[in-house]
Amino acid sequence: MPLISPFVLQFAFLKYLDLIGIVVFMGLFAFRVLVFLPTVKTISDIETREALKADERKYTQKISVIVILYLIVLQGVILVHQIENLTGRPMAQSTHILSHWLTGTFSGLLWMNKVFLLIFMGLLSRFESQRKDFLFLGSGILLCLIASLGGHAFSVKIYALVITDLMHLIAVTIWVGALLPLTRTVRRYGQCVKPDQQVHFLRKLVEVFSLWAMFAVAIIIISGGFNLGVYLGDDLFSFESQYAKVFLLKFCFVLIVFASGALARFYILPRLQKKEPIERTSFLRLQKLFIAVLSFELFFVTGVLILAALLTQTEIPS
Repeated sequence: MPLISPFVLQFAFLKYLDLIGIVVFMGLFAFRVLVFLPTVKTISDIETREALKADERKYTQKISVIVILYLIVLQGVILVHQIENLTGRPMAQSTHILSHWLTGTFSGLLWMNKVFLLIFMGLLSRFESQRKDFLFLGSGILLCLIASLGGHAFSVKIYALVITDLMHLIAVTIWVGALLPLTRTVRRYGQCVKPDQQVHFLRKLVEVFSLWAMFAVAIIIISGGFNLGVYLGDDLFSFESQYAKVFLLKFCFVLIVFASGALARFYILPRLQKKEPIERTSFLRLQKLFIAVLSFELFFVTGVLILAALLTQTEIPS
């Protein structure tokens, strides 16, 4: 018998695809509001500041629309998969239970609320507003809440864990979700920022991101450790269960990501913060190293999210 059944793998794969969309969407606006805009404000040159903001705004709007459409289509796939697995028949032969599943089951109600929220987000993307970033951030938090409500907290009937699950997921999106737009910004800022301002911009960018990353990591460790202790109980240090084995593998991936983040925080940032001027060649070397670190983190973060999705579909030992 395989360690993980194909049935569980199917659900885990769909969960992973859904999780990726949520993390990318939240990461876009978490990076924009918490990291990018505060960094840009420190640039005195108005022309440079506006050029950076225009470039980032165009990218964020484009990707956010794509992710919203992706998540809406994915909900249709999830609906078909759920119904077909419930009945064991093709969707065309299972429409008779569709209304019952949507309105009479908790998972169906969650699915409907998520679809309505995504439609609202799609409509919101068509309008310009100064509050749009915060509305999208709020919508992203609601997506995280729906994901948390569909997790293990309800299966073990410890409903307070929904809060720690939510905190954990939000912290992940602040840190992990921001890696993609951060990497893009580091690759492209030279097109807008003059050479004499590039050291200042990269230093401030890394400083602000590092502060939020350390805060997010602290929340991830506390909430993840608490949840694990509650879920495993007396079996916390036993790795005989399938859940514990998947968690251990995920933990190894997380440690690798933590280590690469520490390299940026405690090696790259101090060298950018030196009072004496940095030679151009040294600065470019640090910039390339930072991009390499971010790319390395993104690679292993993909593995972390795959295993996190698998954990949500893996039975907790009783």
